[in-house]
Amino acid sequence: MDTAAISALTTVGFEEKEARVYLALLGLGEAPVTDVAKRAGLKRSITYVILGKLAERGFASPVPSARVQTFRSADPDKIVANAQSNLLALQQFAPVLRAMRQTGIGRPRIEVFEGHDGVMSVYRQFERGRDARYLASMRRHEEHFSVEVERWVRGYESGAITTITRNLIPDDPAGRQFALRTRSAAHQSVRFLPKGQDVDLDLAVVDDRIGITSFDPLYIVVIHHPAIARSLATLFDLAWTQAKTPRIGTTRNRR
Repeated sequence: MDTAAISALTTVGFEEKEARVYLALLGLGEAPVTDVAKRAGLKRSITYVILGKLAERGFASPVPSARVQTFRSADPDKIVANAQSNLLALQQFAPVLRAMRQTGIGRPRIEVFEGHDGVMSVYRQFERGRDARYLASMRRHEEHFSVEVERWVRGYESGAITTITRNLIPDDPAGRQFALRTRSAAHQSVRFLPKGQDVDLDLAVVDDRIGITSFDPLYIVVIHHPAIARSLATLFDLAWTQAKTPRIGTTRNRR
């Protein structure tokens, strides 16, 4: 197997075995797990798990019509786009990081979690926070995390989740439905962005952490830093004061 190609993939976030499996599948185009494992030089059980992880990240996809477990490789351009998106997300914070260096503020800790499970692991940590601000697209959350959204709403309704949460969301059908569902939930507030405005990347500010979620490809960048979190919380609060209060039934909103 091409060691240069494996090395290139590991520089953009692949583990060595993931790179071997992806390259094996890429060479086959579409193949059963057994054939991919043989070409990658790995056990079938390990290959199956890795293919599942690659599928979560959009780099492979199962073939539902096949009689045996079969996967299809994603276009390599998707890997390039994913790497570029990760770089762009970090570049957006470059001015903040440079300012921190100049003023002597401690450097933040930055983590990247990929795929459905990675993003959900972060949001479940956020559920244990004290104070949360979300600039979010409920339409995209319903597309990717419908089960989790339902669990989250029920958690607030039952009192299992007590984080004081403000949601600044687009005024669209999914947003209005979410506002309706959470109108009587304790600790929940919803306001709408101006009509027609959408959100491409979700932003969460929870205590001293920031989460930036991309949906295509699916990943979340988490930044741990109190000063950055306070600054973004201030900007969020300014937008919050200008946002619209939903007028849906008896929807309640608190400052």
